[in-house]
Parts: sequence; C-alpha cells; structure tokens
Amino acid sequence: MATAPPPPRDDPEGRRAPLPIPDYREPPRNRSFSVHVVINLFVWSLVIWAFNRYFLTTLYENSDFDDYTWWFAVWFTWRYLRFFVSIFGWLIYKPAPYPLNPQYRPEDVTVILPTIDPTGEDFQECLRSICLNDPFAVFVVTAGPHQAATEEAVEPFAREFPHISLTVSRANIMNKRAQVAVAIPQVRTRFTIMLDDHVFWKPGFLRAMLAAFEADDEVGIVGTNKAVRRAPGGSFRRRVSNLIGSIYLYRHNFEVRSANAIDGGAFVISARTCGLRTEIIQQPDFIQGYTNEMFFFGLMGPLNPDDDNYNTRYCVKKGWKIKWQETDDNASEIETTIGVVEPYIGKLRGQVSRWARTTWRSNPASLFTERAVWAWQPWSVYSIYLTSFTNFAVITDLGLAYLLYNSYLYQTRFFGAFGKTWYIWLSFISFTLIAKTIKALGYWVRHPEDLVPWWFVAISFSYIHSWYKFIGLVTFYNHAWSGRNLTTTTTTIITGTQPTGTQPTGTATRIQTPAAQQAEVVRTMENARQQLNEVRTQAITLGLNNHSKMLQSIQGMRADIALTKSTHANIQQQQKQLTLEVDDLLNEFVDALNTVAQTYNVQNNLVAKLRRVQARVNRMVASGVEITDLVNSAPPATKSGDSDLGDRIDGRPPAGRGRRPTPPTPDPNANRPEPNAPGDPNANTNANNPNGTPLPPP
Repeated sequence: MATAPPPPRDDPEGRRAPLPIPDYREPPRNRSFSVHVVINLFVWSLVIWAFNRYFLTTLYENSDFDDYTWWFAVWFTWRYLRFFVSIFGWLIYKPAPYPLNPQYRPEDVTVILPTIDPTGEDFQECLRSICLNDPFAVFVVTAGPHQAATEEAVEPFAREFPHISLTVSRANIMNKRAQVAVAIPQVRTRFTIMLDDHVFWKPGFLRAMLAAFEADDEVGIVGTNKAVRRAPGGSFRRRVSNLIGSIYLYRHNFEVRSANAIDGGAFVISARTCGLRTEIIQQPDFIQGYTNEMFFFGLMGPLNPDDDNYNTRYCVKKGWKIKWQETDDNASEIETTIGVVEPYIGKLRGQVSRWARTTWRSNPASLFTERAVWAWQPWSVYSIYLTSFTNFAVITDLGLAYLLYNSYLYQTRFFGAFGKTWYIWLSFISFTLIAKTIKALGYWVRHPEDLVPWWFVAISFSYIHSWYKFIGLVTFYNHAWSGRNLTTTTTTIITGTQPTGTQPTGTATRIQTPAAQQAEVVRTMENARQQLNEVRTQAITLGLNNHSKMLQSIQGMRADIALTKSTHANIQQQQKQLTLEVDDLLNEFVDALNTVAQTYNVQNNLVAKLRRVQARVNRMVASGVEITDLVNSAPPATKSGDSDLGDRIDGRPPAGRGRRPTPPTPDPNANRPEPNAPGDPNANTNANNPNGTPLPPP
C-alpha cells in the first residue's frame, strides 16, 4: 500500500545534481544460486509425489473411478491450479510504498525514447508526458533519414523545458535495439527508463517507479501496469482491434502482478515502459547481448524484437530482483494505443503473431539455457513457463470436456441431483467462461458499457489466439518486427568480430535555444558548486577522520614513550649497578696486580741482595775471611725478620736503628774479572798465590 501521495512536480530552479552511477555489484543472493535450485527442485518433487500418492493413487485404487476420471483430475489440476493461486497472489500483492524522504528523485532518471515517427501525434504527447515528470535528460533516438525531422519536433520542448537536457541521436540502421544502444553509453544518471513512442505517463509516474528501486537495493528492473486507451466509435474492425489489445494487456497485468507477489517472478517487463539501473545496462556483456542476441542454439539471429524479454532475462540471470509497481493512486499506470491505426486488424494480427513467437523463443531460453528461474522463481516455473507450452485454449477445454463426458463422474451421475446432464455441462461451461473473464476483470470494471456488446468477442479471441500460438510455434524462426512499419530495408545488426558496442553507431545533436543554453550554463555552474561542496565536505570528513587517527597515533606514541622511559630507567639502574660491580672488580684486580707487583719487587730485591751477598762472599773467600766468624758476629734479626747480614758484609751499619740509610759504596772490584779469569792481569800472580793474598800493583 502506498503510504503517501507523490509530491507535486519540483520547481526547476530547485533541482539538484543527479546522483552518480555506482560501480556494478553482484546481488548478494546470487551467491546461493545452486542452493536455491536444489531446494526448489526438492520441494516440487515432494509436492508432485504427495499429490500422486495421497490423491490420485488413492482416488484410483479406493473407488470406482476409471482412467478418464484420473486423467480429468490430472489435466484439470494442471490447467486451473495456477488460476486459483494467481487469484490469491493478485489479492495479497502490495506495491512499494512512497518514501517520506526519498533518496531518489526524477533528477536521477534518464529517458531513452526510440522513434521512427517524430511527426506523429503520439510522439508529441509521449514526449510531453515525459517532460512533465522532470527527468534529468531525454535521449530521442531516431534512424535513417529522420534526424532533421526529429530535431525540428523536439526543439519546441527544449524551449518549454529548458531545465531538461534534450538530445537527438540517430542510429545508422532502423532497429530499436540499435537505437537504444546508441544512447546507453551516454547516460549519466543512476536510473534509465526505456519506453516506446506511443506511451503516455501520468504526473508523478517517475516518483512511483523510483519508490520500487528505493524499497529494495536488489531490485534491478521495474515494470508498471498498462492500459490501452479506449477508442469508442469508428468502424467495427477498429473497435475490435482496440478491444482485443486492451484485453491482452489487462491479462498481462493480472498474470505478472500475481506471479510477482508470490515469488517475485515475471515472464517479461514490457518495453512499453521499463525502468533499469544504469550500472546494469552499461555492462559490456549486456550491450553485446542486447545488440547481438541469437536463438535456437545460436544458429539464428540476431534478434530485432524481444528486447524487453532480453532485459528481463538478463536481470534474472544476474540475480537481480524484479518488481511490479502498481500503486493505489494509479500514478504508476501507463497508457498506450493499440488498434487505432489502419490497417486495424492486419496490424493487430502482426502484433499478436510477434508476441506468440516471442513466447516460443524466450520461455525455453529462461528454462533450459539460462535456468536462473529455477532458483529465483519456483512458482513461475510452473505457472508461467511450463504451462505456456500447453496453453492452447481450444485443445485444453475440448480435452477436458471429452474426459469429463467419459469419466465416472458424468456416467454415474456422481453429483446426485446436480448430476443431471445439463447441470454438469452448465457448471463446466460457466466455470470456464468465468476463468477467462476474471483475468481481464479490470477492463470490464473500468468500462462496464463494453461488457454486453463486446464480452463475447473477447471470449472468442481467447480461443482464436490458440491458432496464432500454433502459427508462432511453427514460424518461431521469423524474427521480423511484424506489426511495425519499417520503411528501410536494413533491419538487422551487422555481427562478426566488431568490438562490443561498435555495431549501433550514430550521431547526436543537442536541441537548445538561447534560453536553454543559459539554463544549461546555470545548471552546470550549480552542479559544479554542488560538487565543490561535496568535495569540501568529503575533505573535512577526511580531515576529521585523519585528525582522529593522528590523535590515536599520538596517544599510542605517548604510551610507547612512557614505556620506553620506564624501560630506559630500569636499564640505567641496572647499568649503574653493573658499573659499580665492574669498578669493584677492577679495584680488586688492581689490588691483586699491586700485590703481585710488590711481591715481584720484593723477590727482585731479595734476588739482588742474594747476588750481592754471593759476590761479597766470594770476595771474602778470596780474601781469606771466614764465613763462620762473620755469621757469629752478626746481630740478631729484627722484628720484621729482616737480616742485616748483607749490610754487615758491605761494611755498613744496619738500617733502621736511628740512622739515615746511606747509599752503598761502589765496589772497586765489581767490574774486575774473576781471579785467574781470562784478561786478569794478576792471573799469574793469583795462580802463584794460592792463599789469595793481594799483590801490590806493578
């Protein structure tokens, strides 16, 4: 339910700059793709097994029901189970609410409008309805020789809406996909809307669509409810074609709304108006596939139609959600025209045939080529894709009637009083007609005046459509844009080894009056000012963040410094203690060295004294003095234990007895050679003097 009506159209002077296009991101749910597939297949297998085990088998074994009754139950369940569940889904559907403070605004939207009829009334009204919704930019893309006419048609809107950027582009080939692909790389807003040139928006449409994107960031594509403008009067052919087109779109609204409410599914988001996130369609593989889509195992193509099916399948394959937006205020509804241009029936026949061929090309691709629907749309696999292969109203209804007629229910009048033949057939036919009416109930409620004269025509077309569906099956290879007047012979995109995005080339022209140019300059300056403010804000935010980080770093550094100081103090204390210990060891070592030195000096002194004593003794022996007499005459030893024997021998008084020590008298015989030594002049004398008496000098 919508929580608030959309606000009025913005004042152009208060428009802000569009939000930038974000980088492409993969939806988070896409990571569990395989898990979803396994779970969904298991659940479906369990449901089928339970239905067969506890209903069909029990019904067949424990009653008189025959094979016809069994097959009638199977076929009826396959045909109408989705009908009952779809009613439930339609009732529980809720649109995305309008946000009270929307983040996304019309300034965040760029519109791509391909056209080959710029002078038509529908194009003029379509472009005006777009501009009244105030998008940021509109790219009008034409083809062939229509660029000059398109520029002339767009110029009045450029003067009337100077705040909207209007650009006319031209593709080199007349192909809707090529025309759209020319504009996609030029989009600079967050959202892109593609639409046909005969679609009309209501005021507030963009706000209704943007609400779906804002409600869920995983929504990649948005579609809205459609209605065909009723064209009363005119010829019978015109009225019939307009009615059938209206019923066709209302049935689509019912099916897509129901499926989207149950499992988020949708077989297609119509290209009449389709909203997409720009980061999706600007992916290289999107553009490559969009302009070069092949089918039937890659043997046929590239396709010109089916562009809306490609958009839908691509988003589902990439894991993006689909949102069907149908607001209570009906601002989301778009209007279009069908069956109002001659040839009425011929043009409608071409459109219905093209839609039928699309079903046979796109649904098998979803089920068996891309297979993403098995993960994200388990209910739609049955209600949309699988049943589309058997949905031939003529065959299914006649087959059910045949099985009912031959079944036990009919033959035995199983329903008692209501088992009369005409009661059974009345119930069966009434149920069938009601089921075909409910899907288009919205049209009959809006236009009750058409119910009596045209209801039978609508029911008849539901059976006639079986023929078109069969023709679509046998001619699925035909991918011409039937129902559209393409006056050029070049209708395909050149493929081959060309780089991605180079196939749909063209030119572009900005449509601007002097007032529009001035408004463009003002808007550019305002955008630059806003961007500058954003940069300033980001710089301030970044500076505050950096300042906070710097404070944290400084605090951390202070803690480290305090820890370092404490550690340094401990180290200094330990160093002082070690220094003291080393000093003590050094002192002890020095004392030990001094002791050793003193001991060494004493030893040297003693050795020297002993040598002197020895020398003196030798001299005294040589002079005839007896050692015994000398020793006996020596005084007792001093308290210190020292002996003055050497001193007495030297002829000096002992030291330490009240006299000053005197230096020893030089020995005149110290340097004299030993007696009888070589070189001694008294050698002969000494030799002749055995008593050692000194001889007088010569």
